Amino acid sequence: MKIQFLSSCNKYILVIVLSFFGATACKKETTGSPVTTPPGTTVKPPVANAGADQILILPTDSTILGGSGTSTGGIITGYHWAKLSGPLAFSITDPNLGITKLTGLVEGTYEFELKVTDNKGFSATDKLIIMVINNHGPVAHAGPDKTLQLFSCYDRTILDALDGTGSTDPENNIVRYDWVALYGTPGYNINNPHSARSGLTLYPGNYSFELTVTDLGGLLSKDTVLINVIGPTGSPAIYNLDLTISSPYTFLNNYNSPWDDPPDYFYDETYVVGKASSPPLGEFDIGIFEYADSAELSNMLYGTYITIRTTNVNSYLYLDGTLSGVNFKKLIRDGGGPFTGAFTVTWGSAKYCDPNIYANLPPLAVTGNLNVATHMITIRIRGNAYF
Repeated sequence: MKIQFLSSCNKYILVIVLSFFGATACKKETTGSPVTTPPGTTVKPPVANAGADQILILPTDSTILGGSGTSTGGIITGYHWAKLSGPLAFSITDPNLGITKLTGLVEGTYEFELKVTDNKGFSATDKLIIMVINNHGPVAHAGPDKTLQLFSCYDRTILDALDGTGSTDPENNIVRYDWVALYGTPGYNINNPHSARSGLTLYPGNYSFELTVTDLGGLLSKDTVLINVIGPTGSPAIYNLDLTISSPYTFLNNYNSPWDDPPDYFYDETYVVGKASSPPLGEFDIGIFEYADSAELSNMLYGTYITIRTTNVNSYLYLDGTLSGVNFKKLIRDGGGPFTGAFTVTWGSAKYCDPNIYANLPPLAVTGNLNVATHMITIRIRGNAYF
C-alpha cells in the first residue's frame, strides 16, 4: 500500500491510494515520492524557513541568506536556493547551502525560494523578498522664519511653533527628525524634539532652531529657522477686551446643592455660559453665576462671579472676578430688560508676571439685556485687561 501527504496551507491529510497526482498553492510546499510505512505509522514532512524579508539600501549590494529546515520524521539532507523573480543581476555563493551569500544586487525587488529535502524523500519550500533601494538623500525644511506672539504670563507654550513637515525625501524614507536650538534666551524647551512638528515653551527673545532629518539609509540634511518671540515677560501686556455672548439663561429657585455644607442650605441661582471672541486673543468661554437669597421677594445677593477663559490651545488666558450693579433674580421677577454693571478682576493669568497687576485695574463695563419671554440674555464685557 502506498501513501503520500498533500499540503493544504500547513494542514496535512493522509490519503491511502495506489497512485495520486496533486498540486498546492500555499507558500510552503511538501513534495517527494510516496513511501511505504506500516499501518498506523505517521510520516511528517519537513518545514522550510527562508528567513525574514529584507530591505537593502545601495551602495549595500550584498546580504546573507539564512535558511533552515526542520524535520520530525527524518533528517534534512539538502538545501537549494532559486530566484523566482527580480532583476537579472545577482550572484549566489553556493545555492546548495542553507546559509549562503548574495552579491551584486541592483535596484529592484527579488524573490527567492528555499527548498529543503529530508532523507525520506519529502521536501518543503519557503520564500522571501529582498527589496533593494537606490537611496537619495533627504532635504530638510525647517519652515519660514517667523514672529510668534505670547499672550499669557501663565503659559509660555506655543504649539506647532516648529514645523518640519515640508522636508522631503525622493524615496519617502525619512525615519527621524531632530530639533536643536543654536542660540536663544535661556529657559526654552523643545516639547517634542524628535517629531516633525513640535511646540515651544519659551520667553520673549530671538531664537535659531536647527532641524536634522535622516532617511532609512542614514543620509541626512539640515536646515535652520529664525524665530522672534514677543509678548509678556516681567511686564504683561494690556489688551482692549470686547466680548459679547447671547445665550439662554438658567434660573434655579430655592436650589439645594448636594455639595453644600450644611446640606439644608437653600438659595436661588442664575447662571449663563457662552462663547465669545476678541482678536487677537482668540475665543473665550464665559460663565456668570449669581447666588441670591431664596426668599421669594428678597433682593439679597450673596455674590455674582464671572469667569473668562480662552478655549484656544496655543495659550491659556483667564480672568476671574465679581459682578456688581446687576441683580438677575430681581430682573427676572420684574419682567426682564436692560442692565448695566461692573466686572472687577480679582485674579488672572497676568498675576504670574506681577502679583499686584490687578490692584489698580479699573473695572470692566458690563451691559446687556434679559428677555424673560425667550429665556435669553445678551451680555457685553468691555475694558482693558492684563493677561
